[in-house]
Amino acid sequence: MMIKLVAKVKLKDGKKEEFLKVASVLVEESRKEDGNISYGLFQDVKDADTLSFIEEWKSFEAIKLHEESSHFKNSTREISKLAISIEMSIYTAVI
Repeated sequence: MMIKLVAKVKLKDGKKEEFLKVASVLVEESRKEDGNISYGLFQDVKDADTLSFIEEWKSFEAIKLHEESSHFKNSTREISKLAISIEMSIYTAVI
């Protein structure tokens, strides 16, 4: 089973550069994890302050281990200070 996770972040004004520094560590370290298929950060084409982490994982267990990692905990703590909102959705393939 492959699982896709989308974490959409709406940033506070003027926080994008700081966010990108934190996000780059999160992306780099997450790509090294067992069970990770892909992990990227994408910017909304209509709103430069809305960015989404789009991730692919091999299992829910891999996601759980990811969420327990120190780089995830540290990064999400910092990101929450820079964000107006964070919305997370998890998907599995239908077709």
